[in-house]
Amino acid sequence: MKKRTLCLAVSVFLVMLLSVCVGCADTSLYNAGTYEAIANGKEGEFSVTTEFSDDEILSIVIGDNNETEGVGSVAAEELPGKIVEAQGIEVDTISGATITSNAILDAASDCIEQARR
Repeated sequence: MKKRTLCLAVSVFLVMLLSVCVGCADTSLYNAGTYEAIANGKEGEFSVTTEFSDDEILSIVIGDNNETEGVGSVAAEELPGKIVEAQGIEVDTISGATITSNAILDAASDCIEQARR
């Protein structure tokens, strides 16, 4: 009878210990901070700076660039907001600005990977 009671007590203790350990797991998606990557646009390189909290993309800033006004510049203006809204790079590119759009998406993806390390 004592062995049975002891086994039951140890089992209850182990279950409680495992429950506490599961609650301690870090569930953050990102390491909060600001990360930068270089985009290779149609007219040269420019920086893409992305800010993260523990669980979301907060902002994206496109650095100074020489992308074509009215074409690539539209991608630089619109894509950051779309990425933040979607909380990822699964967004449509800007028509007529595919190279710039893809450069921004690649750099944002790089920042996301940096934040997940």
